[in-house]
Amino acid sequence: MGFFDNLFKKKEDERGEVTLWNLEIGDHLEYFLESWEVIDECRYDWGNNDISAEYTLNTGNKKVFVSVAGDNYQPEINVSTAIKIHDLVSDSLNVKEYIVEYEEPPKVIIFRDKKYRFDAEYLGVCYEGKDDEQGSELVSWEYLSNDKENTLSIERWGEYEFQVSIGKDVKMFELLQDCRTYFGIL
Repeated sequence: MGFFDNLFKKKEDERGEVTLWNLEIGDHLEYFLESWEVIDECRYDWGNNDISAEYTLNTGNKKVFVSVAGDNYQPEINVSTAIKIHDLVSDSLNVKEYIVEYEEPPKVIIFRDKKYRFDAEYLGVCYEGKDDEQGSELVSWEYLSNDKENTLSIERWGEYEFQVSIGKDVKMFELLQDCRTYFGIL
């Protein structure tokens, strides 16, 4: 019995073994007697064969995002939840206003009295679902908290459209335990 046999209700079908790389809308993950349903999926192409997947999971009253990069043997996993860009501050400015005015992200962001420092910038294309062939271009700015325990991500889609999430990098064995514990406090 493999690790995923305990997590996924729909264990094997035409996809073979279900992994974090081939989840589909409608798949269910079970943990702590709570069922998380995959309600959305996206693929990101960051160039140079750098691909990641993101799944939106819902329990009915909670929604989280699980992002996966790397490979099946050592995946990089981030569990996050959406926040409002208007809740972010940098040098006493609203972060959205800062980005629009200066055409770049701030180096330091404050969210809930915690500082996040700029870590990386990625230009990519997002393909929503299996049938999206055109994709949408975006820029993603990644931040790390000073204690390096939390991540903050700002995605810019066009001139004024932004999506922001706060999360945590997790190991495979921590995935759903941290998902439940961490997001219970947000």
